[in-house]
Amino acid sequence: MNDYVECPHLTTLALEVLRRERARPHVADEQNELLRRKAEAHERARLERFRTEGRTIVQIGLGEPWDFDAAADRTVEAMRAGAEVISQATFVDGWWRGRADFLLKVERATRLGSWGYEPLDAKLARAEKPPYVLQLCFYSDCVAAIQGLTPEHMHVLLGIGEQRALRYDDFGAYYRRVKAGFETAIASPSVTEPYPVEHCGLCEFRGVCGERWEAEDHLGKSRTCDATTSRSCATRACRPSLHSPSPRRVRRWSACPLTRSRRSATRRRCSFHAGPPATQTGIPSIPIRAADSSYCRGRRPATRIRPWAAHRR
Repeated sequence: MNDYVECPHLTTLALEVLRRERARPHVADEQNELLRRKAEAHERARLERFRTEGRTIVQIGLGEPWDFDAAADRTVEAMRAGAEVISQATFVDGWWRGRADFLLKVERATRLGSWGYEPLDAKLARAEKPPYVLQLCFYSDCVAAIQGLTPEHMHVLLGIGEQRALRYDDFGAYYRRVKAGFETAIASPSVTEPYPVEHCGLCEFRGVCGERWEAEDHLGKSRTCDATTSRSCATRACRPSLHSPSPRRVRRWSACPLTRSRRSATRRRCSFHAGPPATQTGIPSIPIRAADSSYCRGRRPATRIRPWAAHRR
């Protein structure tokens, strides 16, 4: 579900792998491996701190081969026994699977007794992110199904050493909406497009999207485009935009965004194709007024048309 939030097209590619319509690419990434090792060390450090504090800790393993159902049963037993800390708590909810870094015992009357549990996840980031919240909401729902009461708080241990508490009620509606959208995308897949997002740098399918951008001469090849601007530019700044009608003049602007996009598309065609375009029709010179009399009363408006390059300086 976190991948769906980062990039809907990533969900489409993952489904194609599951249906054996596409091979899963192997990407050897030292940076991702380094992040994984640091995350494990961050989690182990928190576990050792719990031991130093003298808390009762129950660690849940998956075994060999992995058995999520058995691990989930052991998690329920540890919760009913009242363990102070449960490490790698495992949950199974239909076809959903999840493992919380820790469950912390809190004093609160639940179905278990005079105690309850709240989830804690260790992350390397300096601030909370939506994927972290979604994970914690899933763990909270699973905990609520066991103890009969939704945890009041969810906790995230950041890479800077701070542990922050988040109220489940503040994010529950967002979680349910994203979860419903993800389940719809799985049950009834729709056509998606690859657009550059922050997750591209960590995605194993980035080579697949890169090849498609090259084949389509897509604006996604530009690292300055994000998912929103790339989608906008794709409809306004590609080949049709080179010959589209002249845009409205906007006072006190160097050029309107559509004109800049048209010029950018022209330069891109020059760099990716042999030779410049024969003509550049549809890219008019925009008269630039230094000020308008309706905005600068008492001053003589400047009406001299300046060249584009001079204005840019």
